[in-house]
Amino acid sequence: MKRRLVTIGTFDGVHRGHQSVLRRLAREARRLGLEAGVVLFAEPPRFFFRPETRVGLLTLPEERAALIKGLGVDSVTTLAFSRRWAAMSAEDFLEGFLVRRCRAGGLLVGPDFACGRDRRGDVPWLRVECHRRGLHLLLEPMLSEEGVKVSSSRIRALLVEGAVEKAAKLLGRPHSVAAAVR
Repeated sequence: MKRRLVTIGTFDGVHRGHQSVLRRLAREARRLGLEAGVVLFAEPPRFFFRPETRVGLLTLPEERAALIKGLGVDSVTTLAFSRRWAAMSAEDFLEGFLVRRCRAGGLLVGPDFACGRDRRGDVPWLRVECHRRGLHLLLEPMLSEEGVKVSSSRIRALLVEGAVEKAAKLLGRPHSVAAAVR
């Protein structure tokens, strides 16, 4: 089976910043002869650690997975963050989950990325560990608009303010809401 270039995140909204990362993932995976894979957290891990930070998300996990695949990604693995993931060491997450289960041949991450218990698996650690394992490590800078990071939090704030057009510009498409009709 083919190895993958993997990126990891919640990708809430699959906004223009996420789109930039995901398009690069697909492009670089093809260049390296790998598949493009995403590990998608259904909810941000911070909700687990700090439940008081819980907010409504811009998109459901199923919507995110469809949007992500629409950007040329080959596979999406959706995870519910839990006690198991919170307790896992960076080494076990990298070797046991990413390399063995996800067949990672490389990672594409942002400058603030960290994995594993106590966020020990930061970018400097990944540089060493990926090199040691012969994995590709690619860094993707954060996308800014008017000097401010494009983020799901910023888009949510714009929607609350009623600045729907500005939110749509950062999303790269009109905002929509999915809900059950009763």
